[in-house]
Amino acid sequence: MLQNITEERLALDKQAKDQAEINQLESQKLKFLNVPESKCVTYLIASLPSDVAELIAREPEGEARIYVHVKEILLKRFKLNAG
Repeated sequence: MLQNITEERLALDKQAKDQAEINQLESQKLKFLNVPESKCVTYLIASLPSDVAELIAREPEGEARIYVHVKEILLKRFKLNAG
């Protein structure tokens, strides 16, 4: 049982690390492409994996359009720091 828990934790840690890399790459793309902040969420939803896009879609519509709010949701979900 302990081994299963350890394996699950390692899988979650890897998923969080992978997602952190995806988030960082997406942020860099947005800056490089000079995407206005008002359009960032639309771009993210289209380019992120569907399970992550669903996190954004579950938010109230007004909040889901605010890039800073969406970024915070993703950071909290994957227990990361902005950096």
